[in-house]
Amino acid sequence: MSRLQPWHSLSIDERQALFKRVFPDHDHVVEVNDIVFTLMNSRITEWQSKFAMAALNVLEAHFLKAGMAEPEVRGAWCRLQLGTNVAALKAPFLWRTWNDGKKKGCFQGELILKTFGVVHIPVLQAVPFALRDEEGNADLRPSGALILAALAVERALNIWVSGSRIILSGQPGYFSADNWGDKIVVSHGVAKSSKKVANMFARAQKLSCESWIAILDAARAHHHRHKVVQDKKAIVIESASDAAMTESDGEW
Repeated sequence: MSRLQPWHSLSIDERQALFKRVFPDHDHVVEVNDIVFTLMNSRITEWQSKFAMAALNVLEAHFLKAGMAEPEVRGAWCRLQLGTNVAALKAPFLWRTWNDGKKKGCFQGELILKTFGVVHIPVLQAVPFALRDEEGNADLRPSGALILAALAVERALNIWVSGSRIILSGQPGYFSADNWGDKIVVSHGVAKSSKKVANMFARAQKLSCESWIAILDAARAHHHRHKVVQDKKAIVIESASDAAMTESDGEW
């Protein structure tokens, strides 16, 4: 999924090929709504949702680190990052450096790389070596995962654009194909096709090998730092729990 355009719906043949690749010794035939079909949908949705959660966490951590306590400051910064036209890549958050439009490093914005690193690097590391063939093939770069990270960051910035954390309730608030995928939009009686995601995905696929090395190296570094922080938190929680148990034992 990481190599496909975001929100791509796997066909039965694609699902069968994927199942056979992961479980070559099993002869199960994938059918619509069977257990394998349903489990695949669940895992894909879970993976996509992780981008949305991670992007919000990354953005809110940035607020704290940058000392952005006032809603007005947070909202103004989010509006600045969203720029004038995300679909046309005229948004600072998409780039490593912006410099009033003299941009460099497409899809290498810090928020994007942190989100991509936190969510997708663990996925890459979990893939068995036997399934990692042809890693150098340009067609196998995780362009889809990178654009999902960019879309998740765009969503997070919009959630905070007022200066407060506002997530629409129900389906309108979901990070989903209906809300963040390409669609047909009717304006003044005229149907127009939105191709923002397709265009962003195409741009990601055209990134140079050097750009992808920079993206993956930065994402791995962010993932490593995130893991170190999470491990430290786990140790603190475990120590506190052990201390509480010791005090409880003493009361008996």
